[in-house]
Amino acid sequence: MTTTFLTTEEVKELTDYCRPKDQRQWLIDNSWPFELSSKGAPKVLRQYMEKRLGAIASNKKTLNQPNRSALQGLINGSQTAN
Repeated sequence: MTTTFLTTEEVKELTDYCRPKDQRQWLIDNSWPFELSSKGAPKVLRQYMEKRLGAIASNKKTLNQPNRSALQGLINGSQTAN
């Protein structure tokens, strides 16, 4: 079972720092969003880490299809192509 946030050990592995203060600074310097626990430790969303490091493929699909109405307008000699 995976957790919502990275474990303490995983944050250490990600940042290479043991102290929460140093971990927070690394996350800030590298533009990683995080929240603070009640003890001041950074909490990083697992899903964000997986997406940022490429473990999760983007759901966004790129469609490389031509604008058929614009092409038809060019074929028919129309001056406007959208």
